[in-house]
Amino acid sequence: MRRVAFAWCGAVTATVALGCGVSGCATEREPQSSTDPPPERSEPTESVPTEASTPVESAPASITVPSCEELIPLEAVAERFSPDWTVVKENSPQLIEVFRGALGPVALQALDQAEQQKHCTWGIPHSDLLIHVNVAELPDDVGEELVAALEDSDYQESETDGVRVFTYVFPGAVVGASDISYGFVDNVWIASFGSGLGDLAVRGMRHANPQLAEEG
Repeated sequence: MRRVAFAWCGAVTATVALGCGVSGCATEREPQSSTDPPPERSEPTESVPTEASTPVESAPASITVPSCEELIPLEAVAERFSPDWTVVKENSPQLIEVFRGALGPVALQALDQAEQQKHCTWGIPHSDLLIHVNVAELPDDVGEELVAALEDSDYQESETDGVRVFTYVFPGAVVGASDISYGFVDNVWIASFGSGLGDLAVRGMRHANPQLAEEG
């Protein structure tokens, strides 16, 4: 699955079967013995061609998840909001628990099966303003199961810049956030708890991973 599914919310969050080539499998035919004398001019022996080896596919490039400061540069956050915003902490256990509390059971299961992930939080010091962004690389089957669950849920689906996005607006504010969004690009899942940074996280992942760039 080569899509990125993102859920933006109050907190901002390949095995190649190598074709086994057959080379040199055919053996040349042994000449049959004969009691007759050989002709004056022998016919050239027809060689048996060997099958061309199957080209070996190269493995997909691995996904790089940059640091929070590289994923969304602070100047981009300041331009989007105000200079008061800053990176709160990377992979904070306490803030990760807050983020996980906003996820449903299928999303939690997918998060626990991620091949790699990083949790980032931006906010204003000494305030309750926080946006969580969690970036996770998912196995293909796990990502497909999550997308299927979102399609059959109350999340609203849209597409922006080649990114499939599912968004849910909470009836009331949840720890300062009013919505959560999931964006999917290929097998990368970007979850955003709190509005405003999901698209910048997509931009940061595409910058770090050119293979995730929008096609076309």
